[in-house]
Amino acid sequence: RLSAAAVAAAAVVAAASAPPHPRTHLAARPPAGASLLLDLLQRKERLEAARAAQRARTEALQAELSAADETLSAKVEQMRAEEAEVWSDFLPLLHAKRARLRKLEADALERDLSLSDVEAGAGHGESD
Repeated sequence: RLSAAAVAAAAVVAAASAPPHPRTHLAARPPAGASLLLDLLQRKERLEAARAAQRARTEALQAELSAADETLSAKVEQMRAEEAEVWSDFLPLLHAKRARLRKLEADALERDLSLSDVEAGAGHGESD
């Protein structure tokens, strides 16, 4: 790639080495397209620099986002571990309470059946 300055210098050298033009006052001026070309090359350099800066900013933001994602993932994993620990402490108590409830229900059902048998027997005895 040639820089804008190199292109401008080449245009000046080309103009100087050109054979003399019959209209010398016109030959002293650089061609009109040369200034347009120089302007376009300068714009291209500025745009490439801006694009490189934008790419660098984008990469920096992506690195920050990746670091934040890793931090959040670590926090989530820590919270899950803490939650699992709480549940592991609570589940045995829950299972014990459920077992006790089942036993109480079975005892109540047995007493109800026993009471029904007694009532049935007492009722049967009265009808005799």
